[in-house]
Amino acid sequence: MTALAAGEESAVRPPSPLARPYRLATIGIIAIAGLLAFEQMAVGTAMPVAARDLHGVPLYAWAFSAVFIAGLVANGYAGGWVDAQGPARPMFTGLAVFVAGLLIVGTAPTMTWFIAGRAVQGFGSGLAAVPLYVVVARVYPEQSRPKIFAAMAGAWVVPSLVGPSIGGLVAQHFGWRWVFLGIVPLVVPAALALAPTVRGLRADGAMPRGRMLTAVTSS
Repeated sequence: MTALAAGEESAVRPPSPLARPYRLATIGIIAIAGLLAFEQMAVGTAMPVAARDLHGVPLYAWAFSAVFIAGLVANGYAGGWVDAQGPARPMFTGLAVFVAGLLIVGTAPTMTWFIAGRAVQGFGSGLAAVPLYVVVARVYPEQSRPKIFAAMAGAWVVPSLVGPSIGGLVAQHFGWRWVFLGIVPLVVPAALALAPTVRGLRADGAMPRGRMLTAVTSS
């Protein structure tokens, strides 16, 4: 290969998501996606223990349904919010709500509180997930987006494979509550890694309230 051909190949090669301008953003995106995925997919091994401990086995299914229902509603709302105000506020609000849900679940005295906490957790997760995709679209060059999307997909797949084992070990050795409470301190560094990038992104335009309501109800 000639020097000219090598230079042309280098010129068209897309930058890596771990290149210096994108490194912190990539770490933050993957960490947040992984934490959200873990709490949606990897807590199944702790659920039976929690339901028995809280005398709520008949309500067991709602511990899963509440997360997904609340997350769907939040997804519909988050899209309009991001359009109106940019991704920063929806993402950080979603992470704060997600942490609040973890705390409610991890300290729940009854199964009713546990399910309520799962719903709060799911709503926060739904709010925080949508801005991540907006950040990718607004920050990364088009040629680099397949790589970061693949990494995000991996951040969802890996917790579904190894998360149940980790959750089971934590529940066995430390108690089921720490499957939820143990995630709380991990959210802060993940958010801080992404904060400098997200704060610089402005809104594309406001979504009318009618369209936002339609998005929520249709989800």
